[in-house]
Amino acid sequence: ISEWLDSESILFREVQPGLFLDWHHADSRVLIVILAGTIEVTLGSESRQFGPGSMVLAEDVDGQGHQTRDLTGPRQSIMIRVPDSFDVSGWKKLS
Repeated sequence: ISEWLDSESILFREVQPGLFLDWHHADSRVLIVILAGTIEVTLGSESRQFGPGSMVLAEDVDGQGHQTRDLTGPRQSIMIRVPDSFDVSGWKKLS
């Protein structure tokens, strides 16, 4: 499906439902893979929910940032720091 991609570091994370993080930034570009649980992410005036199997690229390292709320869980995810050269523009977007 793809060539090997470069990554800078990986974090395995577990978060209990109910956790709300007000406006904050990604500290670097991070590809987040949701393994279990459901998270709601608000960016600007739009909110979306992501569950198991979803991938989210958090790259809002400046500006207003985003809010997150863990809805079901515990949410388990893998967070992969990716370099600026990491390009997903050719990937299929799901609506």
